[in-house]
Amino acid sequence: MTTVPEPIVDGGLQSPRDSALGDEVDSSTTTLDSAATDYRYQNGRWYYADDDRSLYLFPNDEMEQERLDLDNAVWKLTLGGEKMFMAPIEQPQKILDLGTGTGIWAIQVADQHPGAIVTGIDISPIQPTLVPPNCKFEYFDYNLDWNFHPHDLIFCRLPPGGLRTPEALFQKAFRQLQPGGWFEIHGVCLPTSDDETIPPDSALHGWINHMSNALERADRDPSLDLGRKYEDILRNENFVGIARMEYKVPQNEWPKDDSLKELGRYNVESLDMGIEAFSMRPFTEFLGWTPEEVKVSEALVRRELRDRSIHAYWPR
Repeated sequence: MTTVPEPIVDGGLQSPRDSALGDEVDSSTTTLDSAATDYRYQNGRWYYADDDRSLYLFPNDEMEQERLDLDNAVWKLTLGGEKMFMAPIEQPQKILDLGTGTGIWAIQVADQHPGAIVTGIDISPIQPTLVPPNCKFEYFDYNLDWNFHPHDLIFCRLPPGGLRTPEALFQKAFRQLQPGGWFEIHGVCLPTSDDETIPPDSALHGWINHMSNALERADRDPSLDLGRKYEDILRNENFVGIARMEYKVPQNEWPKDDSLKELGRYNVESLDMGIEAFSMRPFTEFLGWTPEEVKVSEALVRRELRDRSIHAYWPR
């Protein structure tokens, strides 16, 4: 298993306009046209300034960008250190990344496949200004209608609550695939353990229930067990050759195996950063919590996430 660099986590917050738009990527590059948008500041975080408050519930500030890049490192370690996708495509020509975030996946795939055109789409222009010549970014909401030329691979890492109706997105992806093309979804399932060390009064389980309730009130898909649910939907949407691969990702550094311990070390940092990113806006806007109540809940969950006596893992 390949070791990725030590993550650098900076607690400072910047508007997305001031952070990622000036970064560079270490590869052959071409300049990406900048896109202007507005952001709003709420309870210590920056958010995309949408008119529909339930359009996208999570931050897009510098701290969230660091979390997204860290989560990308967790996925790479989970898949063995180098693989960016599992679809059996040797020489893809056109690749579409839905919800590209910081663009790190699209950029790395473009570097690995210089003969492919990789397009990342997102509602926020938080991607680097300089990107590989075969990589580009476009800005819009994939929950709306969209039409691209057919692709060999459509890829998506879905956040919890990222969709109103998964079926609608999957139908669009089906229509935008080349014959024989692949639609690959990466999702995280609910944590579990093989030795029943998750406490019955788990703060994390309580948080999961509150999160699902908030998403339902926000008119989003309330399911947080993403991987297993979407397999059934894909079958109903006429996809064929469906394969679900599941990997056990430790919650923290509890495993004895060195490679799993390293994976858990990255995962717990990603989870720790994600708890606040996922909690603050849904809990305050849709559950009526105060920011102080959210922070108390987050602290309890964080303490549990780092408890090595709890041998939990998050299937991916």
